Formats: sequence, structure tokens, C-alpha cells
Amino acid sequence: MCIFFFTLDHPVYCLIIATNRDEFLARPTKDAHWHNFSQLDPEAAAEAAPSILSGIDAHPSGGGTWLGISRSGRFGSLLNFTERPPPPPAPELGINKYLSRGELVRRWLVGNSTAVDAEEKDGGGGGPAHLSNTHGLQGYLDSVRDRRDYFPGFNLLVGQVEATEQDAHRYACRLGYVSNRTQGADVAPLILQADQDATGQIGTGSCTACGLSNSVYQDPWAKVEEGKGLLKTALQEWDSQRKSSAEEGREPSETEEDALIEKLFTILGTK
Repeated sequence: MCIFFFTLDHPVYCLIIATNRDEFLARPTKDAHWHNFSQLDPEAAAEAAPSILSGIDAHPSGGGTWLGISRSGRFGSLLNFTERPPPPPAPELGINKYLSRGELVRRWLVGNSTAVDAEEKDGGGGGPAHLSNTHGLQGYLDSVRDRRDYFPGFNLLVGQVEATEQDAHRYACRLGYVSNRTQGADVAPLILQADQDATGQIGTGSCTACGLSNSVYQDPWAKVEEGKGLLKTALQEWDSQRKSSAEEGREPSETEEDALIEKLFTILGTK
């Protein structure tokens, strides 16, 4: 199964992620690299320097991605929803097959609200021709929710890293979550962010250790709950190990960062 753990409440990093993608080995993909999704719009991509770091779904029906970041501070991750094959798209949608879920991440990373779906270019029919980015994170989440029926079951996390109002050299991340499998059509997307009154100590905020898998965020599986606890413990241990460095105001060394990464891999390898 896919799994995604994160924290927004760490005193050093505004976003820490530990995630694993569960996919068929035979599904073609391109390794993570800097690019502009040029395979979908070569002319537009050739005009700008590579601005997105992600893998790419190379399947003929894909073209998007499941995890990526941009130089502008945008972040996106997609997890499928575990279910039996969904029924065909409703006739009123005007499509004969569901759109690729990887488009949901791609659109956010590219930041282009007027791009046309690859399916439309190929004559595949309809779909959300405009997933709006004109109103930032909240606007995009609302746009995805309004067009949720064009896609198979999904869990989408998108976010933006920005400088804080109090300190231009300190950054914060806001994450938004939306799914087309939450109970009730009027369930609003969630906005997750570090507590404004957090003291900077691990364990004080509501986004200290969060997790998501192939169920909806509001109803986590037991393995997700276990992993959240492991993440919280790992961060506490790491902070304790570099306490002297933190007290001296020093940024984490490469060795210290490697130690944190190893702890995150250990969590993902827990059976």
C-alpha cells in the first residue's frame, strides 16, 4: 500500500516527509529529475528552465506524477483509494474513461490554470479543462473537489512553502487535503498547518505527526496510526541527539541530516 507521513511542526524544517509508493513494477515511470512536463507541452516547456522535481508516470494513460516539488515552493502528493474498480463515468460528465489522477499533482506543480488536459488534446473527451490556480491553495482544492467525479478514487495533498510574516528568513508550509471518497459531497477540503502559537518544541502542535494511506485522511488505518507514533518518537530522538547544535543556533550538518533520513527509512521499513 502507499503510505505518507509528515510533520509541519518541526522547529528546523517546515515540512518533513516519509513516503512510499506501492505500484505495479511493470508500470513505466521516469526517475525523479528536474523538468517541466515537456512530454505534454513541449513548446511551453522549452521556454523556461526546468522548475519541477518529480518522477513521471510514463504509462500511455498517464503523464502526470504522484509526488513532486517546484522551485516556487509548491508540493504535491497523490495516493490512490483502495476499492473495487469504480463504475464507468457518469454520462453527464461527457467522458468515456476517467482522467489520470497524476494530473491532479501535475496541475498544481505547473501552476497553470489554463492548460488543456492531455486527454482533450488527443480527442479523448472532456474533463476538468481548468483546475483553477487563480486563488492559490484554497482555490485549487475547491476546483479539484468540484471536478472530483472525473477521476477514480484519490487522496490528494498539495501545499505551498512560504516565508512567514514574522520572519522573511523562516518558512512555513500549508498543506491542503481533498478526496473524492470522503462521506458526503459537501465535505470541504482540509487545510493543515503548524499551530500559530506553537512553542517550537516537538509534540506541541496538531500537525506534529500526521499520516495518510489508501483510506481517507479522517479515517486512518491502524498502520498509519502506528507510523505516526513512530514518526513522533523519531523526531524527538533526533532533536535530542543534536540538542547542543540547536542550542548554539547551528543548522543541521550533513551527517545529522543523514541520521534523520535513516530514521525515516526505518519507519517506512517497519512491518
